[in-house]
Amino acid sequence: MIERFRAWEGEVGWAMGFRTEKPSQEVPDWLGGAIRIVLIGSAKLRAQKSAPTAADILGAVGGIVGMAKMWKSVLASPTEDLTELEKIGPALTEMRQTVLKLCGPNFRKIEKAARKIDRALLKPELRLALVNGEQAGAGVILKKDGSYNDDTTVGRATCFFLWLYWPQIKMLQSTRDLELFLQEMRQDDLTRKNLEKICREIGLKFRARGRPKKPT
Repeated sequence: MIERFRAWEGEVGWAMGFRTEKPSQEVPDWLGGAIRIVLIGSAKLRAQKSAPTAADILGAVGGIVGMAKMWKSVLASPTEDLTELEKIGPALTEMRQTVLKLCGPNFRKIEKAARKIDRALLKPELRLALVNGEQAGAGVILKKDGSYNDDTTVGRATCFFLWLYWPQIKMLQSTRDLELFLQEMRQDDLTRKNLEKICREIGLKFRARGRPKKPT
């Protein structure tokens, strides 16, 4: 799991178009769509595509900056509701501190990039897109009342698992295989129809269809 956390920086940069090459040759194209849904709620927006406007790109950048700032804040000083959870499960405190340590270098890189953007002389409409993106990104982490926002959609939660476990998922043969795999991950609200829709949105295709192959 720690190795997966360390790989996230490169995967995020590639998915958002901030680097042209894939983190490795094994990374499937559909992973980019899954990551973009997790981060900004859309599989389509990608910085290096010609279609998005400058405001679209800065909005997406602002979203990442807003989430990074809020994640750092929550991990360093958890909200009241998260503190109550940690009282019930003390292991969560160690997990939070470990995640903060692992994410620290990435937080610093994002903060450095954010400072450069803040010093830039942006047009008012671009500055507004950046600010709105930061607010939207922060809202993904915390609600307006200051409590942790765990009200994620089935699609975003599913894409998070696809991102987290893509090395295993790319070995599956069919949508049915994927359905069974996600059931083991406790995605109870996910229906076959929703799963197929998510796969279409991010471009995840399988070589086979229907029932999974029996193990040999």
